[in-house]
Amino acid sequence: MRIMRNSQAHAILLCGSRADGTENEFSDYDVAAFADVPADASVLISAESRARNMATSTTCIFCEIVARRLPATIVFEDAEHLAFFPLEHINPGHLLLIPKRHVDYLFEMDAPALHALWSAAAELAPGLRAVTAAKRVGVAVEGFAVPHVHVHLVPLHAPDELNPTRAKSISQGETDRLAKLLREAFDA
Repeated sequence: MRIMRNSQAHAILLCGSRADGTENEFSDYDVAAFADVPADASVLISAESRARNMATSTTCIFCEIVARRLPATIVFEDAEHLAFFPLEHINPGHLLLIPKRHVDYLFEMDAPALHALWSAAAELAPGLRAVTAAKRVGVAVEGFAVPHVHVHLVPLHAPDELNPTRAKSISQGETDRLAKLLREAFDA
């Protein structure tokens, strides 16, 4: 896989080779650092490529994260799920919880997988709440940006905070601090 910057300063183009040797364009992605993409950088699909990615890409960015072909700051993993930071947090500590097996739509999951996903969310919520001193942990599932089931677990301090327009980047220092604390909380 090679990483090339596109004409926009905030996005890069991730390309890989298919088995037949032709190039496979995954899509444009925002990445935490552009000069030297660290192995644990958080990844989020860029706004301008969402529609194109959903319409044309056969490669799922979350499946690429599961396979460790794309970087992400992973704070939790079990046999069936991963939880990692998005690039932009509604509030610091915002997590994406995904099933490792690709499923596009939440209600296409079979009952055991759906139960396991929500059980994992319930397992993570107390540690997320404690680490971030949140009053509640909010949950959102919409699936338009990336066609792979993902549950947003968002630390909330006030009733109006579960709003994606509030999302913003956090510093690498804050990312590292929260990741360390969350990994410790989830291992307990």
